[in-house]
Amino acid sequence: MKDQNLEIFSKYSSWEEFEGYIHEYGFEGSIPHVFEKIRDNDLLTPSDISYITGYSEETVRRWCRSWKLKTTTGRAPYHVVGSDLKNFLYYWTRKELIQNYK
Repeated sequence: MKDQNLEIFSKYSSWEEFEGYIHEYGFEGSIPHVFEKIRDNDLLTPSDISYITGYSEETVRRWCRSWKLKTTTGRAPYHVVGSDLKNFLYYWTRKELIQNYK
C-alpha cells in the first residue's frame, strides 16, 4: 500500500506535500542537505542560491529569466522566496528523493 501511495504521490506533489507525507507515514531516508539550508521565508538572490546549490549564478539567473524558478518580481534584480526554491529543487530532484524513501 505504501508503494502505491508513494507512486501516486510522487507524480502530483510539491515539496511541502512530500515533506508532510514522509513525516506522516514514517518513511526513512535522507533529505538532501540543500533543503535543510533553505528557510521557507528567506528571500534569496541568485548569488545566495548559487552558494547553497552549487549551480552558477548565471544558471540561476537563466532559470529566473525563463520563469522556471519563480521570482518575487519576474524581472531583475531577481529575488526568490525560500519555499519557492525548495519547490523548484524538489521538482528537478523528486525522482531521486522518492527512490530514497522506497
